[in-house]
Amino acid sequence: GECVHVDLNCLFNKGETFDCPERVPFRLTHNLVDAMGLLGYEGVYRRSCEVTLRLMRSQCDSLLTYVWNI
Repeated sequence: GECVHVDLNCLFNKGETFDCPERVPFRLTHNLVDAMGLLGYEGVYRRSCEVTLRLMRSQCDSLLTYVWNI
């Protein structure tokens, strides 16, 4: 198993309420990149993001149906 640090001060969108608000859903810190192994974000993480984005683009109409109904 791996141990991942969670910044409880920014959990559950609390970072949006700071004097200098967080604008991203998460920060890809050096610790997270190191936990991804030798290739860092150029390995499995990047490939997974590419596949997910490609799938979302190919199913755009279906996804928008859910978004508009929320």
